[in-house]
Amino acid sequence: MSESVKYVSKSVNFCTELPPVPTIKVVRGGCAFLREWRVPMRSLPVWHLYWCKTPGARIILSDRTVSCEHDTIWLLPPYTVFATDTERVFEHFFLDFVLEGGLFEHLKKEPLQFPASEYMRQLDDCLSTQISPLSACSLIFSLLLKIDPEHFMSAGQPPIDQRILRALNKIYALLDSGRIGSFDNRFLSRLAGMSVDNFQHLFRHEMGISPKRYITNLRLELAIRLLKSRELSIEEIASRTGFANRSHFSKVFKSALGVSPAQFRKHRLNE
Repeated sequence: MSESVKYVSKSVNFCTELPPVPTIKVVRGGCAFLREWRVPMRSLPVWHLYWCKTPGARIILSDRTVSCEHDTIWLLPPYTVFATDTERVFEHFFLDFVLEGGLFEHLKKEPLQFPASEYMRQLDDCLSTQISPLSACSLIFSLLLKIDPEHFMSAGQPPIDQRILRALNKIYALLDSGRIGSFDNRFLSRLAGMSVDNFQHLFRHEMGISPKRYITNLRLELAIRLLKSRELSIEEIASRTGFANRSHFSKVFKSALGVSPAQFRKHRLNE
């Protein structure tokens, strides 16, 4: 049977082949009242979506500090360098996720803002359930569709230098396993195939902070998670996170967070 197709419109746009739709993998998500949200400066290979139903949280960027208000959804692409802080108790919704697919690989490493009022239906769906995959994906895709072209890098420009990425992948592999060793710049520069001086310069250019500070902050972030779990002693946590001993760990932890690991754990037990 032969086919006959007739078009009335003056112009017809055909799509014979479309790029694949990105696959979303939600790493974690939730909604809770937080008394503390103090996270050292870091940069991870995942997307972060934040919406604060009540005020009290702050996102610290390399050039400014912004308050998280009810009227704004924040979306931070992978490798965005940021820290967080708390002014008072607040209600917090978040999704950490990974996109598999090339459509957003060339997005700039900078935070994106969206008016929450335009996404209240998706937010309400997420908050009224135990964050079902469909509700989370609906919200994420709605935000991705609204990203302005000006936030993308020029064609062919990688989001992060591949030499730095090789070093980061080694760090993340150990971090995901719950253990991060005592890396130094010489070890990481060898992974990147660079001299130590050139590696440090390029790392600071790409990540916004020095390699030493970056790794220390990741160790502290892992230490915070381990302290909250209450399964390991402080001495064991110091060893697992790559610090020389408990004394060294306590000194660095207190310098960054204002309290010692023991005080932090005691505060959590009393909540």
